[in-house]
Amino acid sequence: NEILQATISHEFFHAIQYGYDGWEAGWLLESTAVWMEELHYDHINDCYQFLEDNFDYPEDGLFKDTQRGYGSYIFFSYIEENYLGSRYIKNIFEKSIEYYSYDFDNSLNPVIDILTSNSLEITNVIKDLAISNVLLDGNAQPEIYQFEEANEYDGFGMYISNSITTIEDSVLTFDNE
Repeated sequence: NEILQATISHEFFHAIQYGYDGWEAGWLLESTAVWMEELHYDHINDCYQFLEDNFDYPEDGLFKDTQRGYGSYIFFSYIEENYLGSRYIKNIFEKSIEYYSYDFDNSLNPVIDILTSNSLEITNVIKDLAISNVLLDGNAQPEIYQFEEANEYDGFGMYISNSITTIEDSVLTFDNE
């Protein structure tokens, strides 16, 4: 059963996470476990069921709570596809050991640290992700505004059919189609 394969991948990754720092916030644990499902069983796409809240309520942010975390896998998929590759997730959990979240939630710190060590700022990455979520394009230009499976995300309420024509001083200009 394909759903069983995805679930086993998800739960196995929780065991790996707990080997680093099992006290990380639920959003980080669940989003990266769903990301792992998608990495190993890309053809199953059970993870799409979690996207609706993220697309319908983007103002709630990526790191709101555990339930929201399932759909926030898209953040890690976006970074993997457009910036850092899949090793990024392992680096986050290796870094999480330094922050140990038992007494205080430090879950965002390793994410920020790994982005920063790769000359990326989390605020800029989140802005780029938001633009990508609106475009939902597998072939957007510039390339940082794309998702490999963007065509599969269609129907979640944020899709618009426009393309970026210019970017100047952080202002995007769209062509209406």
